[in-house]
Amino acid sequence: MKYLTRLRHGFGAGVIGLALTLGVVGLGAVPAQASTAGSPAPTTTAAVKGKGIQLSLDQVTPTSLTAKDKLVVSGVARNPGNQGVKNLTVALRFGYNALSGQDGVTDWVDNGDVATTYVTLDEVKLKNVPAHGTTPFTLKVEPGGMGLSSYASSFGPRPISLVATSSKDKQLDVLRSTVV
Repeated sequence: MKYLTRLRHGFGAGVIGLALTLGVVGLGAVPAQASTAGSPAPTTTAAVKGKGIQLSLDQVTPTSLTAKDKLVVSGVARNPGNQGVKNLTVALRFGYNALSGQDGVTDWVDNGDVATTYVTLDEVKLKNVPAHGTTPFTLKVEPGGMGLSSYASSFGPRPISLVATSSKDKQLDVLRSTVV
């Protein structure tokens, strides 16, 4: 009985957190919905202004993860500056601790500490993001690669971040989102 109460509480927090994120922050801060029947998910864009580089999130599939799912995250690195940016690294980072309730999701998306997403799941090196140009990227995590099976419950909104760093290890932009 206690298990069902905790499951119901966790489900409620996840649904409320997702609804709050959609209502307060807007669709741009929430990953795209999971694909159905092999078709691509609707594209939503979430951009965070950075110093020279702006990351946008195009698709996260699936948004509701199990230990058996392959996670695919795609987006675009945009360079509004007058000079190209070479050897940019975009990392997909993950935090195992579920966010707590509405405030937890909102706080994370608005200004969460990126150290919360301390596990780097994948990264891609972009050779060149041209001046006034864009470069797409895709990050993938194979089934079981997130380590969710080692936790008592894999349900609840979990923080993810995309972190862009220069070849000199300077953080240029951060985009925060969640997966459930």
